[in-house]
Amino acid sequence: LPVFEEALGDKDPVVRVFGLQGLATLGPKAAPLVEKVRRAAQDKDKGVREASAKALAAIEKGGR
Repeated sequence: LPVFEEALGDKDPVVRVFGLQGLATLGPKAAPLVEKVRRAAQDKDKGVREASAKALAAIEKGGR
């Protein structure tokens, strides 16, 4: 989880998207970072917002 958490704070939106995709793959195991994923839903980058929505769905519904 620390690698993905670090990615969420990166300046590059592509890195943030990759971090969110990784968290989505983990599904419920990423629950400790759910608040950071929710904050990413407010990102200025559309791709990050979309990845956040997918990650939240995966975390809350048990994976992709």
